Amino acid sequence: MCLGTVAVIEKTWTEGGVAMATVEGKPVCLMYTPEASVGDVVLIHVGYAMEILDEERSSQASALRREMAGLEMRKET
Repeated sequence: MCLGTVAVIEKTWTEGGVAMATVEGKPVCLMYTPEASVGDVVLIHVGYAMEILDEERSSQASALRREMAGLEMRKET
């Protein structure tokens, strides 16, 4: 199973002809989403922004992420 994360692009730049971004303080490659810009919410998998999410999908993904975090916390206690 693959797990992606959702985050907001904070900064963009070009490095060696490849669009890059900072997301949650970490570099992310925009090779598959070169049209992404600061403020866009993206789905990230293994260091690549795979898709730009619209507001509805972004909200759904954030809700699922919070739910999963809550399940992990209950599992540990």
